[in-house]
This record gives sequence, structure tokens and C-alpha cells, in this order.
Amino acid sequence: MTYGAESRPMKKIVENKMEVAKMRMLRWSAGITRLDKVSSDLVMETTRITDVSKEIQEKRLHRFGHVMRGDQEYVGRRLLEMDVPGRRRMGRPKRMWRECVIADMEGKYLTVEDIGDRRNWKQLSRNSHPS
Repeated sequence: MTYGAESRPMKKIVENKMEVAKMRMLRWSAGITRLDKVSSDLVMETTRITDVSKEIQEKRLHRFGHVMRGDQEYVGRRLLEMDVPGRRRMGRPKRMWRECVIADMEGKYLTVEDIGDRRNWKQLSRNSHPS
């Protein structure tokens, strides 16, 4: 479900749908139905699986660090820093990947200066996995 999710902006509604699908799969694999009245938190705790949104956030931050550590001529970095000329359509603007990364970084109190040290960045951008 999360394959390639680090490279596209995710809306909350899509993240919620992915979370619901994950819970349905976990319940099915554990043999627990909703009629058993077992809370989702208990299912998550027993299976030791994290939230899909946290996993996607971690992957997105890892991808961002990889792109920013690349050479100035790296295509991914040039695309990230590119500003497209012209006007956007009327209405609410579409959510951009860069905005998702900025929100993730603000939520974890990360700065662009932290990216230089790969090991530190990986540790700081990591979400706590239940073990």
C-alpha cells in the first residue's frame, strides 16, 4: 500500500482510507471481526504495526534527505527547487509534495541543516516503531 507513497502528496482523506484498509487487513489476518468488539488500538498493539501515515511521513522525509544531499545537478533536486512560470487554475491550489515535507519537518522540529549528517537525519526523521 505504501509503495511509492513517499513521492506523492497525500491528502488526509487518502491517508484515512489507507488506514481503514490496513485495519481491515489486520483484522482479517488476525481472525478478528468487528463483532468481537476488539478495539483497533488493541489490534495494532498485538500486531505491532504502525500507522500508515507515520510510515509514509518517515519515507517522505528519508526521500527528501536523499534528494537534498545529492549534487546540485541531480535531476530530483533541480525539480524540487524549480519554480514553474505561469498562473495556476482558479480555486484551491493542489497540495504539493514540498508542502507535505515542510509540514512533516515542522511536526518533528527538523531543519534543513540537519540533512547534512545522514545518520543523524535518519534517526531524527524516524517514527517510533512498536517493538
